[in-house]
Amino acid sequence: MDEACLDVADDSVVNADATLTGSAADLDCWLWRRPTIETLRRAGDNRLLDQLEMVIGLGID
Repeated sequence: MDEACLDVADDSVVNADATLTGSAADLDCWLWRRPTIETLRRAGDNRLLDQLEMVIGLGID
């Protein structure tokens, strides 16, 4: 069975379908499902961003 996957891109990617941006600390908190200090900025395809949040919500095995 295929599992959901996440690819991380650096600033050189200019044609990303969706982005989630914030401080390193806030992104780290978000990845661990902890409260962030600032709101993360979502841009692009909301369907992809929702899938990203679903993948993160599954946690780490």
